[in-house]
Amino acid sequence: MDSNSNKDGIESKLFHSVVGNKLCLMINNESFEEIPKKIFSYSDLGGLCVTGSDITDIPDDITKLMCLEELNLSSNRLMALNDKIGQLTQLRLLDFSHNEITKLPNSLSGLKTLKVVEGFNNLLTDFPVALLGCGALEGLSLDGNSIRSIPDKISHLQCLRTLSLAENSLEFVNSSICKIEGLLTLHLSENNITNLSKEFENLTQLEDLLLDGNEFDFIPIQIFSLDSLIQLAMSDNQIQIIQPEISRLDSLRVLGLNYNKICVVPGELCYLSNLEILGLEGNKISEVPSNIAELYNLKELYLGDNCLKEVNPDLFMCSDLQILSLGKNQIKSLPVEIINLKKLKILVLSENEFLEIPQGFGSLVNLQEVFLDHNRLSKLPKEFGHLTKVSKLNLSHNSFSDFPQALTALVTLEWLDMQNNNVSTLTEMFSSLASLKTLYLNNNAFEVFPIEACHLPCLERINFSENLLEEVPEDCRHLAALSSLDLSHNQFTSFPREVCYIPHLVTLNFDQETGAKVRYLPNDLENSPIQKLYVENNALQLLPEAVSRMPHLTHLVAHHNQLTFLQECQCDITSLEVLYLHNNQLSSLPGNFDALTSLKELTLYGNPLKNPPEDVCVSGILQPIGRFIRKAAERDDLLMQKLFNMISEVLTKQDLRNLMRSKFRFPEEKIQDLESSFHGKENLKARVYHAMAYWRESRGQASPATTEELVRLFSIYGFEELAGKLNAVRVYSQATKL
Repeated sequence: MDSNSNKDGIESKLFHSVVGNKLCLMINNESFEEIPKKIFSYSDLGGLCVTGSDITDIPDDITKLMCLEELNLSSNRLMALNDKIGQLTQLRLLDFSHNEITKLPNSLSGLKTLKVVEGFNNLLTDFPVALLGCGALEGLSLDGNSIRSIPDKISHLQCLRTLSLAENSLEFVNSSICKIEGLLTLHLSENNITNLSKEFENLTQLEDLLLDGNEFDFIPIQIFSLDSLIQLAMSDNQIQIIQPEISRLDSLRVLGLNYNKICVVPGELCYLSNLEILGLEGNKISEVPSNIAELYNLKELYLGDNCLKEVNPDLFMCSDLQILSLGKNQIKSLPVEIINLKKLKILVLSENEFLEIPQGFGSLVNLQEVFLDHNRLSKLPKEFGHLTKVSKLNLSHNSFSDFPQALTALVTLEWLDMQNNNVSTLTEMFSSLASLKTLYLNNNAFEVFPIEACHLPCLERINFSENLLEEVPEDCRHLAALSSLDLSHNQFTSFPREVCYIPHLVTLNFDQETGAKVRYLPNDLENSPIQKLYVENNALQLLPEAVSRMPHLTHLVAHHNQLTFLQECQCDITSLEVLYLHNNQLSSLPGNFDALTSLKELTLYGNPLKNPPEDVCVSGILQPIGRFIRKAAERDDLLMQKLFNMISEVLTKQDLRNLMRSKFRFPEEKIQDLESSFHGKENLKARVYHAMAYWRESRGQASPATTEELVRLFSIYGFEELAGKLNAVRVYSQATKL
């Protein structure tokens, strides 16, 4: 985009900040290749944000903005920062994140007022030494680079409160960091660190220490001296034990030790009376400490993916719990003490061995999200209906054969997943779930699309794939909010035309790879609101003209069918962006195929294509395909005309009459028209030529006439000598592309 063409729009993006009333300019996602020159005329600009464009460099004119306090150039294509930025002496914030910068200019060391630098997701391999001169720096984020070490002079940044170097290539932490006495947050996750230096215990004011995704096999003992620590995150390491000294971190509120190799949780951990969030998922824990109830401030507990077979009743004395995750264990039941969790909002019991809902479950009246999938449940107790605040419920992969009546009392339910059960009908009261937006009933035993599901005013998404459905009721048109419907892998004998009248349907999935395959699409698709139509793995031989009249169609996925040709009208779908036609029986493409100007994704492989050949189509790029088709069509026209002229030199009046009546079976009125329009011996050649042109035209798009077929027909009809000459010209022309 030409940046100067947007001058008029720049003024509309100017505003004054709430704090300080400074003039600011924010331009996002405008695809600029350079910073618009007009910007540099606003000499009093205090804040400049130009993000999400294709800017590759910063001009020297940046020095005209000497009042700049904030400069955000994130998400561009910068490979370097102009050293003139070092002259912006009032700069307080510099953000160059999400670029391709490999090094920072030394001039940045002169920015004595700079407080915050955001430079994550670049290509830095060394810590930018220029920043070590920015003595006022309070926040520095260089996540997502390839920095290998931290320089000793990091200790010069005594004002630093937040240092984030996550997702780099650090193997150790320079002890000089420990001289920054006021450091509050240190983020070093996703590196290759194995230990910490002894001096680490000097970070007495540190509140947040994030060390996830490193190579620790124990919690460094220095950490236990950090009296101010509020959050300790060491998930995704190799930690095997939690030392008793953990109890010394009595200010700790968040402890993350998920996905390590911990087998035992020491009782000393439960002395952390201020702990609010405890993450122990993905370990090898087989029991909960007997004094777990001492964590009386605990609000979130994550114990999923462990080896628990039962749960200590004392856990349910942690009555402030709002989130409890016990999924992916071997639990068969829960103690009745679960009724104490009156504040619980999210409960995860997925992938256990429950045969029935734990007693007292209905007392958890503040539950909002419940996950009971991948168990062996076959029914729900009536008290389950007391959970009237539940908005999200997962009962998938269980053993239900009947839809649980208790669910119809959940009037706030918005998301219900019951896939992979054996349910065949819905209860009459199902329509009382007036708030339901998402419904997964795929892989059940429905033979009839339940009419009870057709009268839910808020329903936006339905998945009925992998059932035994044969038809859809006309009542489905009452699903006024429905935007996504999946009917794949069922037993339809024909395409359900009723879905074409769902008023706001955007996405329809009708993939029948493991279902009954349909051969036709209905004309009812015309004027359907569907934007994304997935009809792959059927037995379609033809896409009807109605598809070309779908006003909003952007995705047409019809691979693995039996399509033999496309109609020219289907190349007039100017809104089409995705077209998948691979693995069909297409031998040619329409001459106007490149009229699909909005197309972004195209697949044609696995077809017996001749015009154009598969090697032209394999790239899926429209332009070369279109060029080939046009040139081939021109060559074919010239060759066909040449063959028609040869035929007109040979055929007699009687030969022509026999061909028109007995072989080509022209309508009698057409024969009379040709004989009257080209009457007499002197016009016989013209009569033959136009007769052959009519033969070609009458073949249509479904089975277009070819020169090869023309030769074959004249050979069959007894004109062997003529057929031989025609074939010789055809072969020569194809060989020389004349």
